[in-house]
Amino acid sequence: MSRKKRLTHIAPIQCGIILGALYAFFGILFGLFITLFGAASAAAGAQGGGNAASLMAGLGALAIVLIPLLYGVMGFISGVVCALLYNFVAKFVGGLVVEVSEEEEQPSY
Repeated sequence: MSRKKRLTHIAPIQCGIILGALYAFFGILFGLFITLFGAASAAAGAQGGGNAASLMAGLGALAIVLIPLLYGVMGFISGVVCALLYNFVAKFVGGLVVEVSEEEEQPSY
């Protein structure tokens, strides 16, 4: 049995936490990519000598920490702002309609 419900309010802080966590996860993936690219650049630069190789290796290692942190903070801020904007607009247009269904409880063994 399914029924429709209207989503008229989103908790801004909870939305910010969820988006912050998701953005941080994507930041980890992007940071890993940048770290691998930095390591490859450092290895290629080490053959030619110079300080550029150590700079690329350092930036790559820094990316694995800074990028997820920055992505997480920006995800939190954008989640809070978007939830606040949604709540404001939903007052005038009514919000999203979602369909929910009741699930039968499965026996736990």
